[in-house]
Amino acid sequence: MMADKIEAMARSRGAASETEFRAIVAATVDDLLNDGQLDDAPLTLRDLARLQEAFVSGLASLHHTRVAYPAAPARRP
Repeated sequence: MMADKIEAMARSRGAASETEFRAIVAATVDDLLNDGQLDDAPLTLRDLARLQEAFVSGLASLHHTRVAYPAAPARRP
């Protein structure tokens, strides 16, 4: 549930930096906590902090930018 919501938020906002990912993950976890959706989950605050770091790391690797390679020189016949 958390992963789906976080990924959807990152994609819909076009997030591309670690700072943006951290903000999205923190806001999503806060929303879930405030809404009571994690009340019955056996998670500690330490668990949530670890999950947040894992989500940020996953988003950063999923949405990393590609290196622009120079164009190949034209071949001569």
